[in-house]
Amino acid sequence: MILLMIGCLVLLGALAVTVVYAAHSAPAMRRSLMIDHCHPSREVANVMAYRDERADIERAHRAGELNDDQYATACMTVERRLLKAIQSGEDVASGSVNAGKCGACGAMVVAVLAVIVGYLHFGAHDDLRLHEVWQSVAERPRATVQDYVDSLEPLARLQPHNPHVWAVLWPLYTNIGHYDEAIFALRQQMRIEGESTQGLAQLAQMRFMAAGGVVTPEVAVLCRQVLAVEPEHPAIQGMLGVAAYTRHDYRGALEHWQLALDGGADAEGLGARLRENMAQARQQLQALGPPSTLPARHAQ
Repeated sequence: MILLMIGCLVLLGALAVTVVYAAHSAPAMRRSLMIDHCHPSREVANVMAYRDERADIERAHRAGELNDDQYATACMTVERRLLKAIQSGEDVASGSVNAGKCGACGAMVVAVLAVIVGYLHFGAHDDLRLHEVWQSVAERPRATVQDYVDSLEPLARLQPHNPHVWAVLWPLYTNIGHYDEAIFALRQQMRIEGESTQGLAQLAQMRFMAAGGVVTPEVAVLCRQVLAVEPEHPAIQGMLGVAAYTRHDYRGALEHWQLALDGGADAEGLGARLRENMAQARQQLQALGPPSTLPARHAQ
């Protein structure tokens, strides 16, 4: 999540939104620092690339070029390669006809591919059904995020005990701005799998977004829970920096964003974005007074 975020299956293909100024820039800053909001066309492109690679394998299998064992191995290889590429942010290096058709996508596809790989390893019936539902949508020429949601919601009602369904659904809900539904789905996943620092951080971010970028008392409680375990948690410190910037507390924003960097935001792929935001905060501070008023650690 912010991705700052989501190593969870998740997360988050974050939007590269440039921060402008003061209150006008705050919504864009929130979007750019919060949970991954991939544009549907990017997500669909990645799903289509995955589908096309699988189609190549299916054709080879039907043509007798691959026996059953080779077919199963090829499917698993494609899924593992895509999952690895998504997690690392690198382009997919494939030996198939469709090599390089997609690069990294967001948490949604990470989550789904993780479920698929899990099924291949363990063969869970519930996850097989999840795979089938996902594939049925992926085969549509112009599938949208809403199409995935519409197809997966009935499955969630049939399999409320399956954490993987909820793990796939909540990033989809987040993507289309349905935060209440995303919060419910994430809570369902946490109810089944147990609370974690990452889950609480994701929940805090979704509640922050649902509240229009305001640190409500409930968000504050979640933040304290996370920071008690990880004082420099990149997602939470990044979010609190956004809230401070929105209040025109530029020094506070700088402090939070520096903590996010200290906590590993660079490893999360957020360092450059945070530094851009910090540069904006410095400009705001300089416009308010002489450079000498800028905290020493942020003077450069």
